[in-house]
Amino acid sequence: NEPDDPHRAFAFHYESFPRKEDRTASDFVSIFTPQNEEVSNYAMKGQDSSLSVTLPKYTKLVFIQQLWLEVIDYFFEGIMGSEVLYGKLREQPLDPWMAVSEESLRLPSNLSFSSMTFNAPDACVIIPVTYCSPEYIKLALSLSASNYFDGKMCEDESHSSLPWMQWFNNLKLSCSGVRVCNWREQQISTTLLGREGESVQLEVSVRWPTGPTAPLIVPKWDVVTKLNSFSGISSHNQMPDAILFTLNQDDYALFQNILSFNFCEESRNYQSWRAWKLAERDRLVISHFESIRLVNFGYDVKDGFPSTYAFNLRAPTVILELVKKSGSSDGTEYRERTALRGEKIRVNCGGLVFSIEKVADWVSRQRVSLDSVHLMTSLCDASYRKTSRNMNGMIDLIVPNIDTADECVCRLDPQPLLVYSSTSNPHADNVKTLLLSSNSIVDFSNPTCWLSIRDFF
Repeated sequence: NEPDDPHRAFAFHYESFPRKEDRTASDFVSIFTPQNEEVSNYAMKGQDSSLSVTLPKYTKLVFIQQLWLEVIDYFFEGIMGSEVLYGKLREQPLDPWMAVSEESLRLPSNLSFSSMTFNAPDACVIIPVTYCSPEYIKLALSLSASNYFDGKMCEDESHSSLPWMQWFNNLKLSCSGVRVCNWREQQISTTLLGREGESVQLEVSVRWPTGPTAPLIVPKWDVVTKLNSFSGISSHNQMPDAILFTLNQDDYALFQNILSFNFCEESRNYQSWRAWKLAERDRLVISHFESIRLVNFGYDVKDGFPSTYAFNLRAPTVILELVKKSGSSDGTEYRERTALRGEKIRVNCGGLVFSIEKVADWVSRQRVSLDSVHLMTSLCDASYRKTSRNMNGMIDLIVPNIDTADECVCRLDPQPLLVYSSTSNPHADNVKTLLLSSNSIVDFSNPTCWLSIRDFF
């Protein structure tokens, strides 16, 4: 890269700010107490250390879940860890309730506040199915991330007389100009109107507790994702445009395989861990190895309890088009060919909210709610070709009632039009429910259409 061009250079900057001897005071970190006594939030200004990374424009990143977890864990545990920076073993964590009585509004001595900023303008993220897989999803976007700390007074029902100050790390991730394509360079995401300067915006907020009392907070990870689409023209009355996702059967299978073999890939050290657990007769050798091992990487702790989390995704208006493969395909042209034939399923979703939560009981709870839903299809046999069609030339299967036909209009009944929930227990017994409001009309007169939708999946 040209060194004189700041937009094409890689930049890495790290800086640390020392505290005083007792570590409870610093010239670089200060805590703001709330002016209103009823507010339990506390803010922080400054940091103990700062890390800034800026990637050159048009950087390509290949995301493989297990490899990136190893890289991140190696950086924070192997490079930034106590064993490397200070040459001594990290102190063993205390019982969280022992640290409760020590927490106060003073600067915590056992907690370091590090600020991080990350920028990747006009980046390209490749998400393959597996390593060296020719099939992948490509995201073109501009990415920026930063964090800040805040705190609040917490208390537990079983220890209500012991409130404590809990600090949280908050990561804000912003992605603008998002474009999603498959390995054939066919665009999957777009805006409904396709106006110039309009793009998909993605905002992710991640919040998690830090310090010795962090295990007392359940769920640990709180993730909120917002998906919007705005034009580049600034306006006070600006309304988000609908985001259109077009998936054929190959794209749908691609997403499934990426989730199964990339994001949910089996740990790369699973076999070694399994051999470790089975080698009981060699316990003496294992104990000797444990005594000389300094750095313990923690991204994949087999004997530990699974992490608790709460994930939420919100999108104002999303349109999903599922294009069914018809006959033989010749690669790049088959999407356009099937689209012209009208062999597709279309779902208009308003007020989409998806949530998944896993707490200490190991039960996973999923929920999808839609303020409005309009399901239509052109998948039907010849006997239903003359059925009355809507303005899109498709057959309506689920339609909002006439009072809610505007799909985003506020109704007297604030309940969602459709709610899907799934509860997965550790013993693999699942409970799934689907609730459809009376504010919608469902047409079962064309069973072939419903069967064709089932066949798509």
